[in-house]
Amino acid sequence: ILRFLCKQYKIHKIPIGNQHTYDNSDRVPPNITKFFTENHLFTIRVSSYSGIKSSSTREISSANLLANSLDAEQINSLRNQLAELQSTESMNRGSI
Repeated sequence: ILRFLCKQYKIHKIPIGNQHTYDNSDRVPPNITKFFTENHLFTIRVSSYSGIKSSSTREISSANLLANSLDAEQINSLRNQLAELQSTESMNRGSI
């Protein structure tokens, strides 16, 4: 997967910075047109007509693609099974 992403999107050429990079984003070398900081994606374009540099910043939200999800029905079913087992156990103790 990594090989595909590097070949297709050249992700190995996109720098990743930190808060210092964010604070000094206007001082990034002109040959870098896309870079990431901790919570932002910066894209820099230079007009082919006027040569004026424009940049856009997009905040990166947390990804929940592979996050664990809760199955409420399964949790309730397991709680009911546990309650039944505990009830059975207490009844068995009383008969001993």
